Amino acid sequence: MPSNEDYLDRLWTEVVNIDPEGKWIKRGVETCRKLKKGPYARCAAALERLCALGAAEDLGRVSRESRYAACFDILCSIEDPGLNKRKLPQVIKLLNESLVSKVSPSKSVAEFWTSRMEVMLDPKDDGKWLVEMTKPNRCKGEFGDVGPAVKGLRKAGATFVDLGCLTAWSRYEASRQALQLLAESGLLEEGSLDGLHEVFLSADPSGTEAGPKSWPLPKKPASVARQKAGDDPTKPLWKVRSGQAVAISPDSKTVALAGASGPVRFFDAATGEERLVCEGLKAHICQIAFSPDGKLVAAAQIRQWVTICNAATGKLVAKVKVSDEEVSGLLFSSKTGELIRSSWCNSIEIIDPAAGKSKEPLRPTGDSCMTYCIAFSPRERELVAVWNGRCTVWSWPDRVVRNEFKIADCDAYDASISPDGQQIAVPFSRRPKDIDEGLHLIDLSSGKVVRTLSISHPRSVIYSSEQMVLIASGDDYNCRIFGARNYEERLQLSKVGDVTGFDVSPDGKYLAAATSFSGASCWSLPALLGNCST
Repeated sequence: MPSNEDYLDRLWTEVVNIDPEGKWIKRGVETCRKLKKGPYARCAAALERLCALGAAEDLGRVSRESRYAACFDILCSIEDPGLNKRKLPQVIKLLNESLVSKVSPSKSVAEFWTSRMEVMLDPKDDGKWLVEMTKPNRCKGEFGDVGPAVKGLRKAGATFVDLGCLTAWSRYEASRQALQLLAESGLLEEGSLDGLHEVFLSADPSGTEAGPKSWPLPKKPASVARQKAGDDPTKPLWKVRSGQAVAISPDSKTVALAGASGPVRFFDAATGEERLVCEGLKAHICQIAFSPDGKLVAAAQIRQWVTICNAATGKLVAKVKVSDEEVSGLLFSSKTGELIRSSWCNSIEIIDPAAGKSKEPLRPTGDSCMTYCIAFSPRERELVAVWNGRCTVWSWPDRVVRNEFKIADCDAYDASISPDGQQIAVPFSRRPKDIDEGLHLIDLSSGKVVRTLSISHPRSVIYSSEQMVLIASGDDYNCRIFGARNYEERLQLSKVGDVTGFDVSPDGKYLAAATSFSGASCWSLPALLGNCST
């Protein structure tokens, strides 16, 4: 099945990370040769001279930075001054026409064109700005490979004027490709795409922030990097570059992932092979949930929309409009078949998947106004919600409040209930973060803190009933695994990323983690635990 990759992932792989062999520059020469007039007509001769230097990789490093800058500006311009589905074809047409002549945009896209596109493209680039890239402080961190490349090209005989033509052409081609991919993705049909530029800023798939050794990329599958036999078990079995929401199927065979700008995709838990692409939402999916029988999969956008798909075919079953508040949790009930969605408001929505309609919501007692997370106890005896530093426990499915207690006067954005159903693990932190933070273990019946584990600004937490462990992430981008009986630390996973959510397969074989910027990873949990002392 052909891959339906995340839009941001495609920007990196198809637009920014051009081939190191230099086919892209030869393509530019051929295109510019055909131009008898227009702002880019002068580029043909300049690109030919640069080609003759035989330094395709260094040219690629310079072009790569300009292509990234163009893509970033495109994503920013979607938000301000704004671009919608109706205007996109007009902008693409203007870009094509601007190759040969000055264009006159219609009133509807004039602001977008003049304030963003014309400023960004600048075909009269003289290349002198590249001197700044050669300074010592710019040869570190992001795109630190550009400075040495410019120096090498200058030593080989390249002029700044010719390099300016290279960067001008690179920005033009990247802009056209980025907008064309946007049209193909259908993302603008999803409404607001706010924040994509921030994700793109931190989503370099090389994993090294475009440092001196980050390009060219090693040749490997576009979306999945797999572990080799005999590798360190603390390294993922496989990793996907885009994934900020995750769920594992009830049969433990499938990992469902969604990125900031892509649909829900199914991957084989053992191999990372992509199996299926779901219809419905394509952007800002923050929560995924499988129905207990594995027949349905639900996806919740950050605001307003939830879609339900057939898990065998990916076909859309229902699309439900919900509250315009940021989603914080998504669960299916095995007892009622209902889909439960929590958000940053004072109610929890109950959705009938068959009818595709919301039912009477759950509301806490007291003055709670923001739901941070929801969780079911084992065998689904209770539904637990964390609200503004408080916790409410309902019996399920009769929805009678059994208990309500205070957790802490601080942020608490996740929760997981122990395999025996007696305790709830809640990561908490105060501002500034060094005052009070950690992982509270709270007795569900009394509401008393039994124990507190020390973790730097903890974010996500999950128990594994099969392996009897507790897994937590922190703001240091590391994950820690504790025994669920004595809570001694058994293992630390380094550099996992800014984890937005975990899931553990029901059979205890797999641990999957999704992140905001670093993609999603899947490990063999038995191999991880077998690699540490018990």
